[in-house]
Amino acid sequence: MQELLKKVCIFSGLDDQALASIEQKMVRRKVPKNTVIVYEGDNADSMYIIESGSVNVFVADDEGRELVLTQQGEGSYFGELAILANEQRSASVITTQPSTFLVINKDNFRQVIEENVAIAMVLLENLAQLSRRQVNSIKSFAMKDVYGRLVQVLEDAAVEEDERLLVRPKLTQQALANRVGATRERVAKIMKDLVNGGYLEVTSSAIEIKKRLPSSY
Repeated sequence: MQELLKKVCIFSGLDDQALASIEQKMVRRKVPKNTVIVYEGDNADSMYIIESGSVNVFVADDEGRELVLTQQGEGSYFGELAILANEQRSASVITTQPSTFLVINKDNFRQVIEENVAIAMVLLENLAQLSRRQVNSIKSFAMKDVYGRLVQVLEDAAVEEDERLLVRPKLTQQALANRVGATRERVAKIMKDLVNGGYLEVTSSAIEIKKRLPSSY
C-alpha cells in the first residue's frame, strides 16, 4: 500500500513513517464494475484513492441525463474537498471497471492533514488547478459546438505511448457523448467521419489520434 501512496501527489513528499501511519488509517474496498461509489448530494464521510481500476465522475439532472466531468484511474483520488468544506458531494462517482479503493474516513483524513502540513499545501495547489480546469470546461461548453467539445475531450485524454497518441482505456461513444453533452448518435457520426478521414483509428482497447484533428467540422 505504501508504494501506491508514494505515487499519490498529496502523499508523495512524506517519509516512510508518515506513510505507515496513514496506511493504518485506511481500509481497502473492492467494488464491481458499474457501481456508484458516492452520490451527488450525499454527506461526505470519506476520501477515496484508486488502487486499481477506473471511475467516471458525473452529474445528473432531474430527468436522469448525465454529464461526465472526468475519468480517473490508478493513483487518483476523490472526495477530499467535500470533507474539508463540510459540504455534500458535488458529483457522483461510478466504477467503469472492477476497482479497488483505499478509503480513509473524515476524522482520520483531517488528523493526517494536521500531522502533515505539506499535504494542505498540495491540496491548495490542486484546488487551484481544479478551478482552472473548470473555467476551461465552462468556456468550452459555452463557446464550442459538439465537434469542438469532442476534439477537446479526445486531445485532453490522449497520452503519448511509443510515439503514438492514444486514448486508453478506450472511451465508448456513449461515454464521449456524456462528456460533451450530446447524443450518442451525433458523436457516432462525427467519430465515423474522423475515422474515414484518417484522423482516428479505433480498436478494441484504444482510440488513436493519427494526425492533428481539424479545427472545424
